[in-house]
Amino acid sequence: MMNFPAVKQQPVYLTRLNRPDSKIDGYKAIVNPDTGNIFGVVSEDYILTPHEQMLETINDVVVKMPEYGKPSENIKLYDNGAKMRATYVFDEVEITVGKSDRLHPQFEVFNSYDSGWARKIFFGAFRLVCTNGLMIGEKVFSYRTRHDTTFNKESVKGSIIMAMEQLSEQKKIWETWVDKITMPQQYEEVMNALPLANKDVEAIGKEVEISSGISLDAMKLNTLSVWMFFNILCQYITHRMESHLKKAAVESAMRRAFHNY
Repeated sequence: MMNFPAVKQQPVYLTRLNRPDSKIDGYKAIVNPDTGNIFGVVSEDYILTPHEQMLETINDVVVKMPEYGKPSENIKLYDNGAKMRATYVFDEVEITVGKSDRLHPQFEVFNSYDSGWARKIFFGAFRLVCTNGLMIGEKVFSYRTRHDTTFNKESVKGSIIMAMEQLSEQKKIWETWVDKITMPQQYEEVMNALPLANKDVEAIGKEVEISSGISLDAMKLNTLSVWMFFNILCQYITHRMESHLKKAAVESAMRRAFHNY
């Protein structure tokens, strides 16, 4: 059972020498009352949603969708509990791309107390052969709310159901990528769209896709499919990137970069 940090909101005061403290209007602090750690200072419109409350909402929704089975759950906390990322994989639902590439639908839930991440859910897939997370275009397969709005259970349920129903359409798109060759211009467009350091670009150039032994060198022979290019990037992001902030930023950029393919 995940041990979530305690969290509460409290007023923010300006402290000055030899003067009484004065409350700062328009702002409040999100703190851990047990440790005194300050997660962040936010506007008074900010609506605090504890991590466990958000996940309770998700679990309530999933329980009412038995046709997809019970998903496995992986929860991670970052920055002393200020940020949470939870991954749900529907292991009983299987999608096959190409001849034998097996995937499970998944969605990821983000929340934060420091305004670093919006409350959001991204839908995608879990690739069995190399345990990659595969990103799906966020314009169709995402749910996002600002922290100054209420987290609505019915909206979450509707988004998850819609995403699961549209996975067959996403499968068709992925199937076209299997036979589509990555052209140099497409490669440049995608790589330029990703917030990558030069060392990441160099490392991706050496990344070998685990199931096929294919690397970006295949592009020189005009044999690198868009599906393999996509999976090389996903493999690198999933298994090589250590920074949770950078990983989340690159994943969001990936969703946008491949949305029109």
